[in-house]
Amino acid sequence: MSTEHALVQHLLIQLSKHPVTDRTRQVILGAYAGEEQLQDDLGEATAQLTGQAAPDAERGHIFLERIGVAGFRGIGPAATLHLQPKPGLTPVIGRNGSGKSSFAEAMELCLTGDSRRWAENNRIFREGWRNLHQPAPAGVVAVTRVDGSADPIRLRRRWHDDDTEAGQATLDIQHGDHTYAGIDELGWRQPLETYRPLLTANDLGQLVSSRSVTCSTRSLRCWPSNLSPTPTTR
Repeated sequence: MSTEHALVQHLLIQLSKHPVTDRTRQVILGAYAGEEQLQDDLGEATAQLTGQAAPDAERGHIFLERIGVAGFRGIGPAATLHLQPKPGLTPVIGRNGSGKSSFAEAMELCLTGDSRRWAENNRIFREGWRNLHQPAPAGVVAVTRVDGSADPIRLRRRWHDDDTEAGQATLDIQHGDHTYAGIDELGWRQPLETYRPLLTANDLGQLVSSRSVTCSTRSLRCWPSNLSPTPTTR
């Protein structure tokens, strides 16, 4: 492990241990990445999130509690990944083929309706979203917790058996007794477009050091447990 890689890991560990605000965490990581990144964090990048939210938008910090997937990518029978709904980064570590990317893509698709990774690959890759061995039922459920509310926010995308495109999934959003028409009504559209809901190991390395972080023995994905509509470091 290089000295710089070790420093990055130490910094992230310390940030997860101390009760600093998301804004403080963002500025610290921006300062580590360099002057240009720090100025972005202090200026324009933050200003992009100051637009008005929908009248009924869910305010406060939102944390991912669990993600359930069935019939999608490498996941056939329904499987659930449980997370600790609290601030910080959550590393999801496992062998190649264990389902990390499938859970990550499912979460991104559930929250945004698309996948950044799909956009970077060819048509055959994008069309292979259904699990080959158990293609139906197919669906994704993301359960989140919001500060100040005892009820979780549940987002669910479901596909009909004859759907051929990932974008054909229907979206249901429930918070207690209230049903939302979509992500826009939640007030999450802009922050989800500005801040990606997940980071690969390479993304994380580029964020904090402008280099790729190499994981030699296992694959790694870093999940932001904080999905706040306000600026947050992932």
